Amino acid sequence: MKNSLILVFLFILLSCKEESKQPLRFADVDTSSNEIIHLTDGEDIYYSMEDLLAMHEGKVVYVHFWNSFTSKDKMRSVELLEKKYADKDFVILNIGTDTAMMPFEMHLEITTLENNYLARNFEQAAFFKEREFYVIPRYMLYDKQGNLLDDNAMSPDNPDLDTTLQTLLDQ
Repeated sequence: MKNSLILVFLFILLSCKEESKQPLRFADVDTSSNEIIHLTDGEDIYYSMEDLLAMHEGKVVYVHFWNSFTSKDKMRSVELLEKKYADKDFVILNIGTDTAMMPFEMHLEITTLENNYLARNFEQAAFFKEREFYVIPRYMLYDKQGNLLDDNAMSPDNPDLDTTLQTLLDQ
């Protein structure tokens, strides 16, 4: 009887164990809604913008939207900004907006940038339509709590950006 109770207890204990949440692939997610941005990384793992902001809570987040027509100089200025603030509570999310996968895949092969994602529904997402995305590259700035501060933030080569970032980092 005692052994039976122990076995039942162990069974209940093991069945209640939470399984580790496996990341979802793009193909496994319902992407029919364009109310959110559907993003994937280089491994085709799915994220929403909210997921990414939550992952970096406590950091100033600078979002860099780019496409295959973005100049090398602009891309280089983002790389320099990322290196400059590497040891701070700061992260750059690099989001490609091309509709084809090839430019994003080529970018991944040559970039030193971290946090690279592809907006899989760039042309359809309400997020982009509401913010009138007519010009790429485009930048956005979020505070450490994930609040959008500027949906058309300064370019990384603007010298005034450093002052703004330092103020946010000091808060």
